[in-house]
Amino acid sequence: MIIKTNILNPIDITACELRKEIYISITEGKISSISPTIEPNIDFIDYSHLLCLPGMIDSHTHLSQWYIRGKYRNNLLEWLNEFVFPEEKKSFNPTYAEQTASAFFDKLIKSGTTTAGVYV
Repeated sequence: MIIKTNILNPIDITACELRKEIYISITEGKISSISPTIEPNIDFIDYSHLLCLPGMIDSHTHLSQWYIRGKYRNNLLEWLNEFVFPEEKKSFNPTYAEQTASAFFDKLIKSGTTTAGVYV
C-alpha cells in the first residue's frame, strides 16, 4: 500500500520540517519507504489533504483506571476510596482486566499514541 500525504518531521528540540506530498509505502504493516516520488502508474491512496505526525508518547498512564478517567474529588483520599481503589480491585478479575486492556490500547492507537509508560 502507498499513501500520499504531508509529513511533520521533528528534527530536534528546536526545529521540525514539513515535507509536502510525500509517498509512504507500507509493506506487511510496516513503513518500508518514504519518498518524494513513486514510479508512474502506481496506485496510491491520496491523503495529501492531511498531515502525518509521529506517534504520540504518553509517559504516565494507569491502565486499571481507564474507566474512571475524568472522575474527580477535591480530596485525594476521597477520590482514591470512591473511585481508584474499587476500580483497581475489579482488575483482579481476568475477564474484566482483559476487557479494560482491550478498550485502553484500542483507544491509545486510535488517538495516535504509539508508546506509553503504563502502570497496571
